[in-house]
Amino acid sequence: MRVKSIAERASLAAFGGTTTGISINLVTLMAVSAGNTYDQTGFEVSANGSGVNCCWGGPNVVASVTVTSMSATRIAGTFTATLPKVSGGAPGNLVITNGAFDTKVQ
Repeated sequence: MRVKSIAERASLAAFGGTTTGISINLVTLMAVSAGNTYDQTGFEVSANGSGVNCCWGGPNVVASVTVTSMSATRIAGTFTATLPKVSGGAPGNLVITNGAFDTKVQ
């Protein structure tokens, strides 16, 4: 099953806490299944916002995404990532810890 996009809240270490001003995007690059962990070759991870909250991702992302449950309509799991700045006013790398998602499959 492929999941097009997941946008959820995460703890953003670069900002010292949890924020809702940034959209975290996870896009599957291969078929995924519950109980497995994937790196940046299995999931594309990026983050978008505006002003100083824009934009991170690209080819040097380091990520770990664990799919904990999955059905025909929902997917849930956890993730961490280090995203390099790609454009906008981003001050540098964005480090994401304790990320979690539970969303509809799109």
